[in-house]
Amino acid sequence: MRTFNDILGDDDLLEFTLQARVDFGFFARRVLGLNIKWFHEEWVKLFLENERTLIYAPRGFGKSTILGVAFPLWMSCFNKNLDFLIVSNVYSQATDIITKIRNYIESNEYLYHLKPEFASKVWRRTELQTTTGCNIVSRPYSPNVRGRHFNYCILDEASLDRYARDKSIYYSAIAPTVIRRRGHIVLIGTPRSKLDLMEELKKHPDYVVKTYPAIRNGKALWPEVFGRKYLMEKKRELGEIPFNKEYLLNLIADQIYLFPPSLIEPAFRDDKIMTIFKDDEKRYQYFMGLDFALSASPRGDYSVFVVLKKDRETGMMELQYLARYKGMDYKIQEQKVKELAKNFKPVKILADESTFGRIVTQDLKEMGLPVEGYSFHDAQAEYLMTLRSAFERNQLIIPASYKEPYTKRKADILFRELTSMSPVESPRTGRVTYKNVSGHDDTVIALALAVKAATEQKTFLPIVGMA
Repeated sequence: MRTFNDILGDDDLLEFTLQARVDFGFFARRVLGLNIKWFHEEWVKLFLENERTLIYAPRGFGKSTILGVAFPLWMSCFNKNLDFLIVSNVYSQATDIITKIRNYIESNEYLYHLKPEFASKVWRRTELQTTTGCNIVSRPYSPNVRGRHFNYCILDEASLDRYARDKSIYYSAIAPTVIRRRGHIVLIGTPRSKLDLMEELKKHPDYVVKTYPAIRNGKALWPEVFGRKYLMEKKRELGEIPFNKEYLLNLIADQIYLFPPSLIEPAFRDDKIMTIFKDDEKRYQYFMGLDFALSASPRGDYSVFVVLKKDRETGMMELQYLARYKGMDYKIQEQKVKELAKNFKPVKILADESTFGRIVTQDLKEMGLPVEGYSFHDAQAEYLMTLRSAFERNQLIIPASYKEPYTKRKADILFRELTSMSPVESPRTGRVTYKNVSGHDDTVIALALAVKAATEQKTFLPIVGMA
């Protein structure tokens, strides 16, 4: 139990309370015993002064503790009838937040008055009430908060994939919970992807954005805990790419990626959708890229089939359709390819013959499809450079309409895989290959094969008026 003597020392209770009421840093240090720095206090100030705030900070810098635990405790201690919503990545983290808040109340003489007489009956694993009439609700990211109204909403680790996979939950379920009370929302996190929820909201003029890298202008932000020497050790341990993201909050260092966002973003068009329906074949030729896989394990690769259309006149290429499967029998994969080929009538199909791809390629040839097999691994650099060149020359369009769920989902996956392709030099041979630091590169391989097929094929305009 943290006692009044531990908290007050020689201070008068009334004077102490008057100071704690208006000074979050004072409250957090003296009442909660936290190591509070200037940037922690600035986070709270930003949250209070702005209706919508995005805060980027490194892992381990106290984001969840300061805004998810200390802030609602401070506000509940000195205010009445406020409602707080804390959104976490998963259920276990949501319950952990409430457990920490509850532990502070029950083990602190200054806060103990917040515990209701019948707390055992009204406190839940994801929700508690205080004697000041405040409600603190902690939930995993889901639509299950619809219909409730809050004064303050905190989204913890809002850059994680769970938030990115369905951003509509934020727009349709979470953000509306503060509208009636003109409440405040803060999203806190560490950069993950150009496609995460925080990166999307960054572009919105109503959101105030603040970034707190672990090192700025050569100086450590929190030297007592994350000193420069320690951070350099972490850099050696993690590698440059993860360190840049986790501690310097530099989402993508363009110079170390084959497809940096600055290069490929113009190709991703939110006015275009992917579709199975074929366009005018007099204007377009169709090509396919195939990357096969069999594994159904969580870490296993995906089978990806890309359909690309090419304008006969301009040479402009556009991703028409992208199919992605896991754990599918190769005979069923062959049938899927056959159906796509029947629909689009591709001029040329390139297939990766790695692993069992050679068997499938041979079967597809026997079906009469215009397929050629290549070992992507052996000619990796050539195919990837052809794809990069298409982006550089603005000759490739990737549909990415946020209004069409299938398109947005597949475009997000492709963007993530493209922006994670990094060069790796063999220490033995000096040969440079490309590795995907996100774990999967299947959509990149299939797209590269389709682009290679389209760029190798000479474009002929159809002859009109002849029998």
